Amino acid sequence: GLFLDYYGMPHIESHLDPLVVFVDISYRAAAIPGTGDELINLTYTKDLAKFVVASLSLEKWEKVLRVYSDQASVKQIIQLAEEATGEIRTPRYCA
Repeated sequence: GLFLDYYGMPHIESHLDPLVVFVDISYRAAAIPGTGDELINLTYTKDLAKFVVASLSLEKWEKVLRVYSDQASVKQIIQLAEEATGEIRTPRYCA
């Protein structure tokens, strides 16, 4: 999965350094893996921190704990970026 923070910077609070993953909003470009319809798990780091804190109070941990805030495809992320900022001019498919 990916952190949602990367798509909200610099407009959301985050302690992560900026990183372009699939969609570069400032350059209006995108690299689309596969068909672009595959779902990606997305989590905001603040939500992850809340999950970890809540997990610490569990009496017993399962072997695997999973967390994600949302799912979206790269095509959906591009559509949201276009709605917020204008057209993504150069979406390219990559293997």
